[in-house]
Amino acid sequence: MFTVCCDGRTEPRMKPCLILAFIAALQHWEVHSDLLAEVQIVTGAPRIFSGEKVVLRCVVDQDFYPDIRWFRGPELLYEAQELTLWEAKLDQAGSYYCQGFMKIPSTTLYTNNSQPFHLDVDGGWVILEAPPPLVLVGDDLEVKCRLRGNQVPKHVILYRDGQEVLKREGPDAVALNLTNLTLQDTGSYHCRATWDTRGRSRAAESQPTRITVQEVLTEPTLQVNPNIPGFPPRKMQLVCQVEYNAHPPTPPLVHLFYWNGAIMRPATTENSIFVPTQPGDYSCRAKVPLLNIEKRSEITTV
Repeated sequence: MFTVCCDGRTEPRMKPCLILAFIAALQHWEVHSDLLAEVQIVTGAPRIFSGEKVVLRCVVDQDFYPDIRWFRGPELLYEAQELTLWEAKLDQAGSYYCQGFMKIPSTTLYTNNSQPFHLDVDGGWVILEAPPPLVLVGDDLEVKCRLRGNQVPKHVILYRDGQEVLKREGPDAVALNLTNLTLQDTGSYHCRATWDTRGRSRAAESQPTRITVQEVLTEPTLQVNPNIPGFPPRKMQLVCQVEYNAHPPTPPLVHLFYWNGAIMRPATTENSIFVPTQPGDYSCRAKVPLLNIEKRSEITTV
């Protein structure tokens, strides 16, 4: 009995070809030991009504990790590329994640776990659909106030921190548009809907949903670190600390460093530089040229 190898040779079964494949798999695993699986929604949404269907798919490099297993919290559910909840129950809410794995002789190789997918199962009549994970200053945001069974609303009111911010009427009222968001739009949102069923008017409110509006760039802070171990004396490190948020594809962020108002070096994507230790006023500037956004730190005197 012979086995055909990757290079076309034939070898007795369980001979060098299998060993080479095993070594190649180990080398790939070593290179991709930080590989993450990813959960994607096929059907449904992160927040659904009880009785609705949701299908999740686990995406991973299946050439090397052909098998998938699913978890809810610490509980192992089953092995399959997709996880399906046909008629979701309230007790099936929770955090789901997946992991790719490959069985080879004498061991099993695993990817890292995916980021958790949080599923909310709502037993009420109205849902305010969860916002996207990243909401930025200047964004326009559509939120949906959805009724169980796709009932058609007559009136919908959107509230932020208990205060009415938007009202709509008619069958298209499920879609509520917030435009040119600011930091002040951050808050706890819920909606109230009224509709007719069997000749009677009904009303219900959703559970609250948190919407956090973030700045694209926060104001930088310049950190000065003198006498860094392992570096020559009379050198200090300047670190421009800034939080940067952007929708993909993310444009590059560059940093500029100043001494007594003059630029010390050309713009760099690195957020730190080493400079000679000398007295003066230091600051830094963070800039996203493609978005035409920039912010400068306060002056630090050395």
